[in-house]
Amino acid sequence: MLRAQRFIESDAFAHFVIFALVSSARDSGSTRTEAQLLITHLGFWQQVLDELLGPTWGRFACTLIGDQSIGRPLVDMVQSELPDAPLTEYPERTQGIGYYHTAAFKIMAKTEADELEIGDGGFVGWTAELIPDAKERCLISCVAPERLAGLMPQD
Repeated sequence: MLRAQRFIESDAFAHFVIFALVSSARDSGSTRTEAQLLITHLGFWQQVLDELLGPTWGRFACTLIGDQSIGRPLVDMVQSELPDAPLTEYPERTQGIGYYHTAAFKIMAKTEADELEIGDGGFVGWTAELIPDAKERCLISCVAPERLAGLMPQD
């Protein structure tokens, strides 16, 4: 990835590599489709991070965007399917609001000093705009391999 903007933050880079997932499905009602997409992505990332960093690797910091009456059942469905997933609420998130819809999450890894954001994800309107069909749902997520590699135990 190459971003043209300048960053002041020391942990932000203009050029970086990402490993990304993109999933799309047609809405089946009652946020079931969104829940299934989140379960697929978070389950995948949890399995990968458990294997690479260990079971106490960190957390998914989740933000509900917009209508909270839709968001709460969504989180409940995800938690019932992934009871061991380290989901925490992150209502103070402002980054990506407007880009992401319904829900977004950051993948936060524990470090010796604090936490490091190693990934991000959320619902986007890409497929709904392409088709065009408002019933299409699309979830994207990614992890920065170089940040992940820096956290892996040295064997």
